[in-house]
Order: sequence, then C-alpha cells, then structure tokens
Amino acid sequence: MRAIKYLFLTLFALIAIVIAGLIVLTIILDPNDYKQDIERVAQESGGVNLKIKGDMDWSLYPWLGISIGAVEVMTADGAPFTKLNELQARVNFKSLLSMSPKVQKLVLDGLELNLHKDAEGKANWENVTAKKAEAADTESAPASPASTQQEESTDTDSASTAEAQPISFDVDEVAITNLKVNYSSDADKQSFTLAPLNIVATNIKPDDFFPLVIDFAFRDNQSELATKADISTKIRLGQNFKVIDIKELLAKFILSGKPFNNKSIEAGLAGDIVANLATSKITLSDISASLGNMELKAKLDLDTSGKNPKVDGTLDVAAFSLQELLTQLGQANIATTDPEVLKKIAFRTIISSPDDAIKLNDLSLTLDDTNLKGGITQTWSNGHIEMAFKGDSINVDRYLPPKQPTAQELAIASLKDDAAQIRKGKEQPVEAVNAAQHAKGTIDAQLAASKAAGQATPAPVPVAAADETAPLLPVDTIKGLSLNARFDLNEFIIQKLPVKAIALLITAKDGLVKLEKADGELFEGNFKATASIDARKEPVTWQAHKEINNIQSNPLLKTLADMGILSGGINFKADFTSQGNSIASLKKTTQGQANFFLKEGALEGFNLTEEVCKGIAKVNKKPLAKSDWAKRTAFNDLSGNININGMNLQNPSIIGSLAGVKLSGKGDISVENSALDYQVALTIIGDEAVDACGISPKFKDIPWPIRCQGNFDADPASLCRPDYDAFGEAIEKLAKKEIGRKVDKEVDKLLDKHSDKVDPELQKGIKDLFKGFKK
Repeated sequence: MRAIKYLFLTLFALIAIVIAGLIVLTIILDPNDYKQDIERVAQESGGVNLKIKGDMDWSLYPWLGISIGAVEVMTADGAPFTKLNELQARVNFKSLLSMSPKVQKLVLDGLELNLHKDAEGKANWENVTAKKAEAADTESAPASPASTQQEESTDTDSASTAEAQPISFDVDEVAITNLKVNYSSDADKQSFTLAPLNIVATNIKPDDFFPLVIDFAFRDNQSELATKADISTKIRLGQNFKVIDIKELLAKFILSGKPFNNKSIEAGLAGDIVANLATSKITLSDISASLGNMELKAKLDLDTSGKNPKVDGTLDVAAFSLQELLTQLGQANIATTDPEVLKKIAFRTIISSPDDAIKLNDLSLTLDDTNLKGGITQTWSNGHIEMAFKGDSINVDRYLPPKQPTAQELAIASLKDDAAQIRKGKEQPVEAVNAAQHAKGTIDAQLAASKAAGQATPAPVPVAAADETAPLLPVDTIKGLSLNARFDLNEFIIQKLPVKAIALLITAKDGLVKLEKADGELFEGNFKATASIDARKEPVTWQAHKEINNIQSNPLLKTLADMGILSGGINFKADFTSQGNSIASLKKTTQGQANFFLKEGALEGFNLTEEVCKGIAKVNKKPLAKSDWAKRTAFNDLSGNININGMNLQNPSIIGSLAGVKLSGKGDISVENSALDYQVALTIIGDEAVDACGISPKFKDIPWPIRCQGNFDADPASLCRPDYDAFGEAIEKLAKKEIGRKVDKEVDKLLDKHSDKVDPELQKGIKDLFKGFKK
C-alpha cells in the first residue's frame, strides 16, 4: 500500500513540476521574440501573408490565456485582406481538466475584412493563401469497405456519445467589437459596408438565459440605403445547441438615405422566438413588427419538417394611414380624387395548415369605409388558389387620380389671381398686363371655337398618350395560374355608376381565365356578363357576352358621358371577340354583334316630329302653325342591331314607333372620336302628327329624311336637322303625284262623258298617255 501511495505522490509531484515549469516558461519566455518565426511558418506552411504588428502575451495558470494586438493579413499579391486590432482569450485551466471549460473572456476587437470580386467573379479571399490545400488538388484513394464501415461506426458512436453527454461550458463574456466588413464586386456593381458591428454576450451557461446586445450600421453604396440597428434580448441555448430560445427581443432600426429622400424612418421588432433545430419547428409568440406608423402583430407556429411548410396562428395589422406611411418613407402621396382615402387600412386573419394546403381563415380587410371578409386557400401540390370575399361598399372613383384642369381653366385661374392682385392695389408690370390680356384673348378664341364646333366644354390639356402597344397581361403568369375566386359586394361605384348586389366569379387554369359570372343591379334594371381570356396560344383571344335588362338609359348616359340624349329602359345583348395583348391590337381586332330594344322612352333635347314639320313648312314656304313643341321625342319602342368593327359601330337598321310617326334609319358611331352620323327617315302615319304639323293629310306615308351628326358632348338640340335637299325632292314628287291625280280625275270625267263615242281601246290609250304626269 505504501508503494501505491508513493507512486501517486510521485505522479502528482511530476504533474506539479510540469505545471510549474510551464508557468516558469510563460514568465521567462516572451512570445514577442517569436513574431518573425510565426510569420515565417504561416508563409511557408500555408502561404498566408501574416504581419503581427502589435504586442503578444500569454498566461497558463490560473487562466490559460493569449492576447494578440494589431495583426494584418494580405492576399497573395500583397493587397490588404483583413486586419485585427486586438484578440483576447482566457480560459480557466482547472476547468479544462474537468471537461467543463470556464471562459472568462473572449474579445475580438477591430476586425476588418476587405472582400472583393473582380469583373470575372474571382474573389480575393480565394487568394489569401498562395498554396492550395493538397486535399483539393489530389484525388483521395477510395476507402476500403472495412475502413469505411469502421469510420461510419466510429462516427455513429461519437455522435451517440456526444448526444448522450450534454456540452458543459461557462462563459463570462464574449465581445466582438468594432467589426468592419467592406464588400465590393466589379462583376455586378455591388458594394456595401458593415461598420461598426458590436456583439456582447455575458454570463453564458448551457440551458440558462443570458443577455445579448447587438448594434451595427450598414450601408448599401449603390442604393445609398443606410441602416442603424440596436438589438437586445435574452437567449438560451438548450439541448446541445439544438434549441434556441429568444425572449424579450427588442430591436430598433433606423432606415435612411436616398431611397427615403434622405429622410429617416424607424422600424422595430419585439417578441419571443423558440427555434428547435432538431424538429425544424419555430414558435413566434407576441411578435410585434413596425415600420413607421404601421404595426403587425403575430402569433405563429412554423413547421418545416415535412414536404410542405405548415403555419398556424394569427396575423393582425392595426389600422394605419398609407399616405402618412409614404410621407414617413420620404415618398410622394398617392394622388387620388378624394384626398381623404388611403388613411385607414387594416388586416387580420387566422392561419391554418391542413394537409397539402395553407388557409387564411376569417380574413378581414378594411380600406377606409370598405370592409371585406372572407378567406383564401392555397394547395401546395398544384398551386391552386381558392378565395371568396363579401363586402359592403366601395367607391372606386375616390381612388382614381384627380381630373386634370383644362388649359382654359388654368388660364382663367391665373387671370383671377392677376385681378385679385390688381384689386389689392399692387402694381403690375406692363409685361404682366399684356400677358393677361393675351391669355384672355386666347381663352375667348378657344371658347368661341369650341362653341362653333358644338363642344359643351373646352378641350382638356393635352397629356402624354399611354403606350397602347405595351403588353396588358403577364401571359406567363396567367399560364401558371390556377384560381377560383368569388366576390360579392353590396355596392360597387365606378365612374359614378352605383352598381348594387354585384357578384363576380373568376376561374383560371392552364392559361384560360374565365369571368364565369358578373351580375349586378343598376338604375332600376340589371346586367349579366361572361368573358374569357385564352392565353394558351398566340395571339391571346378575348371573348365576352353581355346582357342588359331594363336599365334606365337617361341616368346611365348622364352618369357616363354627361349626355342626356336618351331615356327609357335599355334591353341589350352583345357578343364580341378580340385578339392580342395590347390596347392597340384590341382596338383593331374587336368584332361582334349586338341588338337593343328600348321601350316607352324618348330622345331627349330635340323633337324629331318638330324637325319634320319645320322642313315641310320651309319647303312649302308656309309658317309653322305650332310653336309649343316638347323638347323630346317620345317613342313607344325603339330597336335595332349593331355590328362592332374595331372602334366603329355600324347600326344598319333602327326602327321606332313614335306618336303618329314611324322612325327608320341607319348610322355609324365612332367610339374613338366620340361621334355619330345617322340618317333617319320619319314617316307620318297618324292624324295626330298631321294635326301637329298643320299640314294636309296628303303628306302622310311619305318618309321625311333627318340627319343626326356630331359629337357626343354637343348640345342634343344641334345634333339632328332636316335634310332640306331631300325634303325638296319629296315635295316635288308629292306635287307630281298630286298633279297626276288631278289629271287622271279630269281625263276620267271627260272619257265618262263621251264613253259612247270613244272606242274602249282608245280610252285605255288616252289614260296610259297621261300616266307620265305621275312620275
């Protein structure tokens, strides 16, 4: 027993002597004496161009530590790659022997990295060492099955052992301070700077929360986007670093620079996060993310372990003003007709992940006064999207760009300003007075020209025409779209049209998009429409079918074009097709057919019967007996058909029944020029019209021509006028007919008187001779 005792004493003595020797060596030997040797070894063994410019220091007991200052590393061609201001590391010596290392300090200060790629994409960090690792250039001999099996067994045993034995460590402080990264690439013209980056963590222990503080500044030199960040949190590293638990996260970011017109905006992130690397699951609790005045709150469970990611939880964006957010971002507000819109936007939904799908359930969207509720489902396997929404009311007109003032309105406003200045007694330069007078003359001339052309309002200020050849639809996106979407709204206002009970159903699959249903109620009637866009082959084909049932035409036309030329219930059916993917091609290729029927309506602003009577009176050179004509042409029914050819509508037949008058005619409408040209014939068939005109019944059953021609915005009373040349021809024919009738009467009377003296064949010859008077 004494021998064993002396053996252990001897071993401890030897260990003590070795430790004491190492301590003496660390005291006696100065590591700075070996700088050149270290630099030479780095160069010879690894090709690393290393320069140690600062002091070096080491210690062994009780702290195994090293300190190095001012280190530089060059690339193989001598260009600066990285440099370090100071490195400190101190580990408790006894803790290493017990396999539970206790780190007092790990400091990395002033590390600077200069990363660069040339025009060919070669990176300078590939050129830090002149020598390449032999393993990269030399083909390794294939391992034997036995050795491979042994290595796999060893790796498995090591992994099992490591997994069975949790890592034990204790760190007082880890600090990375003043880190700087400069990156540039000649290949893609990108560069950024990260400086400074500071990371400080203290009291790090396994399975315990420890504080972590991070701050950095980042600048993208191309976009000139600058970011400053301050982040604080508590982190726990559990289950051998397989579980990362972050709580009390509080991150603040200040974004500024050219993208924000040199303004600054604050963004933030707060909440708790748990990431389990072993199970590929992440839990986000009480997350709050903000950008300016917009804030998102979320509670989410994410699972990426399967084939498709699964997400369950809630998302909630509190009401915010988009216009205010744009101002904070240094961007111009969206120009809208109503300046009070885009000031209340909110979003909320519950997310779930059934098999092979992700759902946004109980989704609610608020846009100012509009509220939508519904849901969206996307299937992972085929990308199919199902959505359905119901809403109360939306006025699209409020969100459209404001109407631009006309040149005349701008000039008049300028004149009013000048007049106001004059009234205030301020002196006006002669040039300003002359300019104002010239502007007024220009306005008067333009107004006179507009009036002469029958325009109700002056022409608007010319604006840059849109590129009508630009693609309308993203064809490739449509080809990959699989969709079934339904929208139901109580009211939808567009171009001031108050559409009620609108229902839309849209489907898309393999490049074929269908508007299966578009129904609604408008102005005491309703409409139905279907349409399709076929992008499966070139060119893109458009088809549409529309039906209108008893929609009142007068409020419709007044609302759309401020044109109250027609009243009555419209019944309309149309089918048309078109090809292409631009406005220009659609205008050129649109073809179709339509028919319409109006019941118990009127042509407003003019009286066609009055125009006929005026024409007859003028040709006869007699005054018109009646003067109190109604400024409308009432009809019992009006029907016709339309051929659609591009932007031109041909109306080959129009038939109407007025009070004692029959209407028939044809005409053309140019949608592009907002103009019409109609030739209408009115035939007096009733005694009521004869009495109204104060004419002889002999004027009945004769078609009297009327020409309706002009722009949509012209005064309706100026559109239709009698065709006086045709009226004269009609009167001439009527006169010939009347003369012939009288001649026939006299001839018949004469022949009857001498019938016993004239041969019947001769009587017939005499009658045929006088028939020419009727022609």
